[in-house]
Amino acid sequence: MVMKTNRFNSEKIIEILKKKELRKPLSKVSVLENLEIAEEAKHSGAESLYYREEINESELKTRLKRILSLI
Repeated sequence: MVMKTNRFNSEKIIEILKKKELRKPLSKVSVLENLEIAEEAKHSGAESLYYREEINESELKTRLKRILSLI
């Protein structure tokens, strides 16, 4: 939702995330692992997973490819 309504500097976001994540470096593998966990939670109906607007899988993959290309 936020990415649909606002323009962001993706490079700057990745730069900040790399500085912020001290316990485990930001990597494509960790992003994909977290995505898999979120997908499992969504499909299992986990009550602790909250989102404002549904994002279809195609749109998610497109945005994720863009972000992963910067890591």
